[in-house]
Amino acid sequence: MTLRDTLRSDSGPDLQFSGSLVAQVSNHAMTGAQSERWTELAIYETEDKKYVVFEINRSRVAGEHNKYHAEGPLRRNEIAGSLGYGPLAKLLYEKAGIAAPLSLSETQSKALVEIARLAYEQGRSSKGGEDLSESIGWDHYLEVFYTLCHQMQNTEQL
Repeated sequence: MTLRDTLRSDSGPDLQFSGSLVAQVSNHAMTGAQSERWTELAIYETEDKKYVVFEINRSRVAGEHNKYHAEGPLRRNEIAGSLGYGPLAKLLYEKAGIAAPLSLSETQSKALVEIARLAYEQGRSSKGGEDLSESIGWDHYLEVFYTLCHQMQNTEQL
């Protein structure tokens, strides 16, 4: 079913497109029906075979507003780089039939390992040698690392 829609975005211009919904997910049920905050993600395919991703961070907390982010048009292999590799995004990719494998050259892999090492060391030195992995959490490091991997996969720079 083709729809004409405008997706609101707080981080840039609203996106107007014609296309169809490919998949959508929400962690509202996972966080509990009484949850005050949750996230919704969606992927749309445009009439010209590009993709638009849409993220809504919903809040019922007094004084907070919903936050909207729309990005596109994207090629299919750019979708994962846009939404990252968190559990909800991975569920969306699975529902959409989008594989988000990483295929990096040896040079790219070595560069990413060095970037991760430097970022980790920088984090430690900014806190006087304190290991920030406990306060930030390894999930954060991994999500940043996988996002960098995906972005490098789509570049010829290395």
